[in-house]
Parts: sequence; C-alpha cells; structure tokens
Amino acid sequence: PDAVPAMPDAATIADARARAPEVGVPDAIFTCLAGTAQALGVKSDRALVLAVRATRAAAALAGRDEASQDDASVAAILVLVPRATR
Repeated sequence: PDAVPAMPDAATIADARARAPEVGVPDAIFTCLAGTAQALGVKSDRALVLAVRATRAAAALAGRDEASQDDASVAAILVLVPRATR
C-alpha cells in the first residue's frame, strides 16, 4: 500500500497559500470539474469556483505550478461531492 503523506508544516502551508493563485489550471480540468458538478446535480456557480480554488491549493501543496487531474479529483471530493443532489 501507498504510504500516507506527511502532514505539511506551517511553512509549507504558507508557501502553498501564497503560490496557489498563480497555479495554472488547464481548460480540460475546468471542463472536467464543470461536468462533474453537473453530473452530481450541483447547480451553484460558487461551488465550481471553490472547486477550482481547491484544485489550485492541492497543486500548490504538492509543489506544482500546474494543476493535474489528481488535484481536480481531490477538489471534487472535498467541494462538489458534499453538495451533490443526485
């Protein structure tokens, strides 16, 4: 089994927080998040905006300058699934 990642320290979190707004999100990830929101019955535009922010945060915590599908998956689980209506 994969090892559980270590909890980031305060400095790592602060660095990620500062870098997150600059993390690139490819169009394909925007499309994927929007499709996921629609499939889950999430009608709020705000939820989609929060999912994009969570995608950027996940990428920044991982030290990446561009978001990946894994980052979008984390965001969908944390932001969109709790708002699902179907």
